[in-house]
Amino acid sequence: TFGHRGLGTPGIMQELGSKLGFDVNIIPPVEFKGEPISSSLVRKALEEGDIDTAHSLLGYYPILDGVVVEGEHRGKQLGFPTANVGVEGLFHVPAKGVYAARARVGTNQYHCVVNIGSKPTFHEDYPVSIEAHLMEFDGDIYGQAISLSFLAKLRDEKRFDSLPDLVNQIGRDRDQALEISRSHAADL
Repeated sequence: TFGHRGLGTPGIMQELGSKLGFDVNIIPPVEFKGEPISSSLVRKALEEGDIDTAHSLLGYYPILDGVVVEGEHRGKQLGFPTANVGVEGLFHVPAKGVYAARARVGTNQYHCVVNIGSKPTFHEDYPVSIEAHLMEFDGDIYGQAISLSFLAKLRDEKRFDSLPDLVNQIGRDRDQALEISRSHAADL
């Protein structure tokens, strides 16, 4: 549709084309599982953490751009330093959970595991944060732009009863994310 309140139709466009001397080719919508591909479908897939569907709809892996901001420094204390990613409010963030991803900082790319959530092991009520543990990286990137390409959701966010349980799970998440990221190297 087009025009005021979207009242313009393909038929009206063809009539205007005939009157005003331009050609109109009507192209049917591209569909995914019987539904026209739309930004609403992409947002729904991201809200559900369905990276595979979002990838199919977009034709590329979902990307989240932000800037590395100061965090609580808890990841470093646990042996898994993270880049806390501050994003503009207009970005649609995937569902809470743990994801395999690739991070780009400047011209460098890193395998990473990303946690999106409210840190339930440490806080009763905490705003959603985005933390990326960049593998094979050691440095200071505060204030730098970072781009995360989400490859797969590993699991939902959960509260752990002890720090050793959390650390062990983060290690398993890291290993699984590394395997997935390496297997997608040609796709990025």
